[in-house]
This record gives sequence, structure tokens and C-alpha cells, in this order.
Amino acid sequence: MPKRPEIQLALRDEASSFALLYELTGKLLRSPDLNGGLKEILDAAIEMLHADRGIVQIFDPEAKVLRIVAQQGFQKDFLDFFSEVSSEGDTACGQALRSGSGVIIEDVESEESYVPHRKVAAAAGYRAVLSTPLISRDGATLGILSVHFSRPHRPTGEELHWLDLYIQQASDLIDRQKSEQRAHALHLKLEQQARVFETTLSSITDFAYTFDRDGRFAYVNQALLNLWGLRLEDAIGKNFFDLKYPDELAAKLQRQIQQVIDTRQGLIDETPYTSPTGAGGYYEYIFSPVFDNQGGVEVVAGSTRDISERKRVEQLLREGEEKYRSLADALESEVRRRTQELELRNAEVLNQANLVRNLARRLLNAQDEERRHVARELHDSAGQTLVVLCMNLASLITEAKKTDPHLAKELEETEQVVQGLSKEIRTASYLLHPPLLDEAGLPAALRWYVSGLAERSHLEITLTISEDFERLPDDIALVVFRLVQECMTNIHRHSGSKSAIIRIQQSEGNVSIEVEDQGHGMTPERLAQIQLRGSGVGLQGMHERVRQFHGELSIESTNAGTRITAVLPVSRS
Repeated sequence: MPKRPEIQLALRDEASSFALLYELTGKLLRSPDLNGGLKEILDAAIEMLHADRGIVQIFDPEAKVLRIVAQQGFQKDFLDFFSEVSSEGDTACGQALRSGSGVIIEDVESEESYVPHRKVAAAAGYRAVLSTPLISRDGATLGILSVHFSRPHRPTGEELHWLDLYIQQASDLIDRQKSEQRAHALHLKLEQQARVFETTLSSITDFAYTFDRDGRFAYVNQALLNLWGLRLEDAIGKNFFDLKYPDELAAKLQRQIQQVIDTRQGLIDETPYTSPTGAGGYYEYIFSPVFDNQGGVEVVAGSTRDISERKRVEQLLREGEEKYRSLADALESEVRRRTQELELRNAEVLNQANLVRNLARRLLNAQDEERRHVARELHDSAGQTLVVLCMNLASLITEAKKTDPHLAKELEETEQVVQGLSKEIRTASYLLHPPLLDEAGLPAALRWYVSGLAERSHLEITLTISEDFERLPDDIALVVFRLVQECMTNIHRHSGSKSAIIRIQQSEGNVSIEVEDQGHGMTPERLAQIQLRGSGVGLQGMHERVRQFHGELSIESTNAGTRITAVLPVSRS
């Protein structure tokens, strides 16, 4: 059982601790800054625990370091060494920060975890450390308070109890200071926003204002005050009736303000207005509800813009639209009239084109008939005459060899000329209208033609046509022969090619003709001209022959050669 003197001593210590804590509370209330208040708490904790020195460190969560903000009893070297301590370090304060509870090192000389810092401790003159985290009421770590003893020390439960009270004082002080700092920063921000708001609304040309729930002006910007010719104090608390608005307009505006409050929805409207200063125009205004924390309409915010110029432009646009509509109607009538004229003229052009096409077809048919007639006349008349002439020359040559050898030689030369002429006439006759085309069909006629042309022109010609090529109607066969003939004539005369390829194919009721050379080709400009106008008598004739039978003709040409392709439908009827 404790003795009476020991009880009295304990009571005196407890009373002294209470007095010290009470005194500290008064100092904290008078402390002007955070660091000064933390220094007061540290001094009181050192005195209460009979420690020799101590430090208070604030935790920087972004940098993850502890920084000293208050100290007692340490020299500069120690403070420089521990000015910033990593939260991951093995110091007593680092351990306390991570664990969230106090760390007691009764003797640094016997504590294994403190080996790296024994020299620093010896130089600073302490043997024991008590580090306690500063925790806010919401659980956030704020920093560390550490006290140091010159001799090994084990704190009693009562000392730890009193230390917890000082720790809570420090934590509350930091919390309060941070709250005050945030409140001060927020206050400065609000003041700045208010200045920006006032400056912005005072510098714009639009009118900005607010109404209270009674429909009276609570704020008016400078632009609207200038329109009225009033000062701010003359407008605040007034409604539209008080500001001498026309009764009908004032009643409408007051009614709309109440509508926004009742419906909790904004509105947009426009009205003409002339102020007492004589300034006026046409205005568009917007009333919008501003809600309080409970969702009720606290005030009504309004803005008004002068739309007089827009109204003037809209009126001009309406007038212009009416003029445009009249012009459009007149133009539409003219377009309809001109369209009818063009349709009639186009019909005339089409009719004339059909007449020209029919004439061209008749001319081609007449040309083919004339060729057939001339060929027959050359063969039957001139050809037979030359045969008789050759026979007579042969008889004369026989008689002349007996009497006049020199005359016989001249007659033989004449006979050779007549035979050559006979051959040329026969070739010309066949080219005008090959009899093989009627007698043996298209393949035989083409082979004969290609063979003779290759012999005369020294072109290397490849003809591809199947052996089982079905006989075509006579008119189609003639068109195919003429297309090949015209193509080969162009190649021989114009392309400069040493070779040519002819392909004739039948498929699915069509016959296709493809003639290709390896000459110098045509320029893009010349090709475009030919495709657009069909220039050249030969090409025009080819186009017309193909068109006559509803076929298609295409021409492709590059500097590597030219390819002409024609496709004709074949009707077996």
C-alpha cells in the first residue's frame, strides 16, 4: 500500500501537469503561427517528461519526407543532418510514421535498429528517444513529435498518457492551422472571383442583372445603369414599375420573373424599349433560375442583348427573300420556256443525227455495193481482156522467135508486164470485195488477206481465229472484214510497227475483233480528239459500221502501241 508522502508527491506531479497543460492551452490560443504553437507544445512536453531536447517534424505526403519545424536543445549539425528524413528510413521518427504508433528507444547503445545513427546520437548528446506520430481526427498522418533524453530512459504509463494529451494538442493545432489556411485561400479565391465577375460584367456591352424573389433588382451591371442614366444605389431594390417602364411592359416582365420562380425553368423573350435617357432599340432577354442548396430558386439571373441590328438585317433578309422569290418565279418561267425550246431543238438535232446516220449507213452500203460491182467488172471485163491479150502475146512470141529474136524478147517483156497488171487487177478486185468472203466465209477471206498484205508490206502479222469458227451472216462478216482491213491499213501507213496481231473470237452471241500493233502509238491529246470527234475518215467509217449493228468500238493507245477492239452482236435470224 503506497505511503502518504508518495501519494502527496503523485498528486503534486499531477496537479503540476494539469497546470502546465492549462498554461499551454492559453499560449496556443495566443500563438500567431503554426511553428510557434508547435514550439510551445514541444517545450511543454519536454518539461513534463523531464527530457533534455526534442523536435517536431511535419510530414510532406507528396515528397514523402519529414521536415523539422520546431526544436529545442540541438545544434546546427544535428538539425542539418535530420532537416529532411525519408518516411521509409530506419530512424525512430520514420518507424513511428509508418507504424502509426509511438516508438520508444530506451537506449540507443543497445537498440540494434539504431546502430546506423549511434554516432549522430552521441554527438548530439542523447541516449533515449520517444517518437510519437501526430494523427488528425480523420486519421491522416500530420507529422512526428520526438523527445530525447541524455540518459537511458523508460517512460511510465502516466508519462505516456500525458504525452498523448500534448500530441493531441499538436495534431489539433496543425489541423486548425491547415483549415484556416484553406479557408483563407478560399476567401482570397472568392474575392478574386468576385473582382473578376464584377470587372467582366461591368466591361461587357450586354446588360446583366439579378432579381430577388420579390422581383426587385439585386444587382445591375454598369451597361444597364448607363442605359437608365442611374447610379447603382438608385436601382437596387427597385422593380420595373419603380423604374418607370411602360405599364404593359413592366407587368409582363414582373410576371415572367414570377413564372421563372414558380416553374423553376428559364425563358427567352424579346421586346422593344426606350429608356428615360432616350436610348433604346430592340432587345432579347433571358431569365434563368439560380438554385440554393435545398433546390429552391434563390434568385433569378438575367441578361439582355441589343438585337436592333439583327432585327434590321432580318427585315432586309425578308425583303430580299420576297424579291428573290419573285425573281426565282420569273427565272423558273424563263427556264421552263428555254427548256422547252432546247427540248424541241434537241429533238431536231436527234432527228438530223438519225438522218445523217441513216445517210452514212446508206453511203456505206452503196460503197460496198459499188466495190462489189467494180470488183466484178475488173474481174469479168478487164481481167478477161488481159487474159486474151496474154494469149495473143504468147502466139506472137512463138512466131517472132522464128523470124526476129529481138522482137520476141521485147514481146516477152511486154507479156510479163501484162501478167503483172493482171495480177494487180485481180488483187485490187479481191481487196474491193474478196470473193472468198461469199464463197468460203470470213476465216478463209482473212487468211488470204493477211497473207497477201504480209507479202506486199513485209509486216509480221499473226492471225488468231479458231478452225471451228461458225459462219457469220454476210453483212456481219463484211463489217468484220472491213474493220480488219481498215485497221491494217492504218498500221501499215501510220504506226511504224513491224508486226500486228489480229484476234477474232465468238462468244455468247457476240463476235469480238481485236487488232493490236507495237508502233509508236498516239499522244493522249490525239487519242482524246479521236474518241471525242471520231476524226479521220477511216475511223469515222469504222465507228459508223459498228454503230449500224449496235456494237461497241474502243481505242487504246500508248507509246508502246495501239489496240482497237470491236464487239458486235450476232443475230442468227
